[in-house]
Amino acid sequence: MAVGRSNGRAPPRPGAYGDLRGAASPAKAKPFSAGISHTPAPPPPVPQVKRGNPSQNPHLLAQWRYMSPETRITPEVRYHLDLKGYHVQRRAFPESTLETLERSLLDLEAGAPSGLPPTCPSTWTPAVNEMRLFNLVDCGEPFEELIDHPAILDWVREFVPGPQRLTEAYSITRGRGIGLPLHRIQSARYYLTGEGPRCDHLTAVVFLSDCGPEDGPMVVFEGTHKLMAPFPYNRVHPDWDPPAHDRGFIDSFMERGEGRGDAVAWEDIPGYRELHVRRGDLIVFVQSLWHGAKDLRSDRVRRSLYYSYSPYHFANWHGVTFSDELKARVTPLRRRLLSGPFIGSRYAGIDTRDIPDCDEFPVQPESELGPRPIVAPHEEEIPSFDRFLEAASMRYSTGAREAAGRDGRCHLRLHGERGGDWSVEFQNGSMSVERRVRPGADTWIETSVEDLVRLVQGQADVAQVFYNGRVTVRGDMGLAMRLASLLVSGSR
Repeated sequence: MAVGRSNGRAPPRPGAYGDLRGAASPAKAKPFSAGISHTPAPPPPVPQVKRGNPSQNPHLLAQWRYMSPETRITPEVRYHLDLKGYHVQRRAFPESTLETLERSLLDLEAGAPSGLPPTCPSTWTPAVNEMRLFNLVDCGEPFEELIDHPAILDWVREFVPGPQRLTEAYSITRGRGIGLPLHRIQSARYYLTGEGPRCDHLTAVVFLSDCGPEDGPMVVFEGTHKLMAPFPYNRVHPDWDPPAHDRGFIDSFMERGEGRGDAVAWEDIPGYRELHVRRGDLIVFVQSLWHGAKDLRSDRVRRSLYYSYSPYHFANWHGVTFSDELKARVTPLRRRLLSGPFIGSRYAGIDTRDIPDCDEFPVQPESELGPRPIVAPHEEEIPSFDRFLEAASMRYSTGAREAAGRDGRCHLRLHGERGGDWSVEFQNGSMSVERRVRPGADTWIETSVEDLVRLVQGQADVAQVFYNGRVTVRGDMGLAMRLASLLVSGSR
C-alpha cells in the first residue's frame, strides 16, 4: 500500500472506537519537520457509556471506566495487567496539566536541534516520520511533575521491584507515514514473586493527543510479555510501503532479519489489540510485551511522553544522565527516583548521599580500630627471630651454665618468609651472631621459621619435631642442643 492510503481492510466495526476516529484522511499529507506547529483538532465527545447497561460492549465499558489518579491499583486492575501485559487508565491527567505539557513540548520542538537545552538530545527516527526528545525531566518543571505523579508512581510501586528509579523520559512526535515495527526489550523480565508479579522495565505513556485507528495507534499482543517461544511473525506490517528515504537503514534492517518472518497481517496474529486513546489517557505496559505502532494515515500529529522505571541497579537508557542541577532542585522523592544506578552497600568513603536509606543498601560502618596497616598473619603473630638470638647471646655472655662446653660454629638455616641464614659462633665465653653463611660450621640446623619459633616459645616438643623430620641437624649434636637451650631459656 502507499503510505497514507487505505490498506483495503474493512473499517473498524461500529462502536469499536466510539467517535474517536475523527475526520477522513486528507488527500495530501502535511509536511512534518522540527518546529512543526500543529493545532490539535477539537476533541471528539466522550462516549456515553452507562455502567451496568447490558446493551453495551463489556470490554468497551472496561476501557472507558474512569480512574482518577488517586485510585489505587485494584485486584481487578492488577489481574488485567498480569494477564495482558498492559493497562489503559482513562483521563489520568487534568486538562490543565496536559496544556502545560503540550505547550512546553511544542516550545522544545520549535528549538530543535540547535536551540534545545544541552541536556536534551534530539533524534529523527529513520524511515519513520517522527522525532524524539530525550531527558525531558531536565527540560523544565512540567516534565519534572511526571516523575512521581500518583497516576504513574502507583503502578511503579506495584510492579517494579524496589527501590525503583527512573531510567528514561522522552517524547515521540509522529506524523503521517509508516508505523513502528514490533519489538520488545529482552532484558525486561516479567516474573512472579511471593508478593505478586514483578517486571524489570515498566513504561508509562502519557498521551497529549487523541489517537484513533487512523492516527498511528499503539499495537500490543496481549499476553506476550510472558512468551517464552520466539515471536514467529513479521515485525513490519506486510501492507507497509517503505519510504524512498533512509534506504540504507531499511536495507540493513531487513538484512538483519528484523523485518522477516511469517508475513501475516498484524491484525491476524493472536493477541492483537489496537489501543485507541484520548488526550490525557495513560497506557502502562511492561517492556517484555511485544508492541509497536500502526501507520499514521490521518492529518494529526501524534504526541506522547514515555517515562520508564526499573529496579535501582538498572542504568539509564542510551547513556543519558540526569544533571546535578536537576537533582539539586527537585523534591527528596524525585531525587531518589533520579539518583543511581546503585547496588551494594553504602561505605563511608563513597559519596552515597542521594542513595535511598533502605535495607537493600545497608550502611557499612568503619571498624572501631580505625585506619591501620594490615599485615599477613605470620608477620603479626610470629615475633622476629633476631630478637631470640639477641636474648640468647646476652644470656650466654652473662655466664649462664649453658656457656659450659667447647667452642664451635653453628649454621642455622630457616625456611619460609622472614627466614634466611644465620651463623652463630661460640668462642672464648662469648656468642656472636651474623646473618650470613660462613664456611667451616661444626653444626647445621635446618627448619622453618614457624617450627623454630614454636619450639622456642615452648609450644612444641623438641624430640617430637626432630623425629617427625621437621628439624634437620647435621654435625655436632651437643652444639645444636646448647644453642636450643639458650634460645628457649632466653625467650622467657
